[in-house]
Amino acid sequence: MAKLLSKRASALALALGIAFVATRGAVNAQTTLNGSPSAIIKFKTTPFIKLNVFPNYNSGFGSVKASTGVQPAAVAGPAASLNGGAVDFGTVIGGAAYLYKYASHLVVTSNASNFAVYAEATANFTQTTDNGNPPAGGATGVTLPVNQTLFYLPSLASGDTNTGYSASRPFEPAASGTFNNPTVGDNGKTYSPIYTGAINTTANLYYDYQLRTQPTASGGFYFLYVVYTVVPI
Repeated sequence: MAKLLSKRASALALALGIAFVATRGAVNAQTTLNGSPSAIIKFKTTPFIKLNVFPNYNSGFGSVKASTGVQPAAVAGPAASLNGGAVDFGTVIGGAAYLYKYASHLVVTSNASNFAVYAEATANFTQTTDNGNPPAGGATGVTLPVNQTLFYLPSLASGDTNTGYSASRPFEPAASGTFNNPTVGDNGKTYSPIYTGAINTTANLYYDYQLRTQPTASGGFYFLYVVYTVVPI
């Protein structure tokens, strides 16, 4: 079976956060002195929401081939680094499934009461010909359907017990985007959110990724970006 994805092959290159800002209506405050108004203050509060994304967020990050029994140690490709770099599965084999531990830590900071997180791939996995660095001219080879290849599942800050067989959901490709550009044309809201919930100043979300390669996939390097978007609701 063909070897796939080495070096930056599946480098889901550094995910990026997009923040949205809204405004609330005016709020009136009034103070009194001996029963008579002494000051009236009108002010507006501007809710903010901010997203930081940290790939490879725990020292045990990396790729583990799906297997039963005791799981081997995770090993990441050379494009990955602790709290940085890319999510790099390294060299994988066509037709096999892999779990990438501690792939993505999302930190959401806001004074809103609730938020939603969206995630999507900028394109399908695209084969490149130059050690995984996307060529300036765009796609040069075959593509793997990202919603049949790359999946996400909740993880933990540490002590991750997921395996390559754990339940997961697929990433979908953006309606408008290219594999080598970390922007999408639909603001990350083409699909249902991957998470919704309440927030009290800061929320931490943790995710593993799964990779399921097709047996007939061509050998080579593959690349794409994953874009996360957070919005107040």
